[in-house]
Amino acid sequence: MLLRVERQCGATAYFMATDVEMITGPGRGIQEVRFGCKRCLYRPARVVPFEVDRDRLPRIMIYRPFRMGSGGPIMWALRRFRG
Repeated sequence: MLLRVERQCGATAYFMATDVEMITGPGRGIQEVRFGCKRCLYRPARVVPFEVDRDRLPRIMIYRPFRMGSGGPIMWALRRFRG
């Protein structure tokens, strides 16, 4: 399952729902998560969950988490969606 985050400034970003749940914890709702944006400065975003058809994968870039160093902060990097 993917999450499409539509911000007020017009920017759209895609995240894997499992990655967001891993970072924020399983008890939070999707609408409670704050997705940052440099243009609109954390204003509320519209979050739309959707399923992906494995036979027709979309050509999109998604944000995936990674950790800088052994104990560093978690950062998000753009990666090509491969299903």
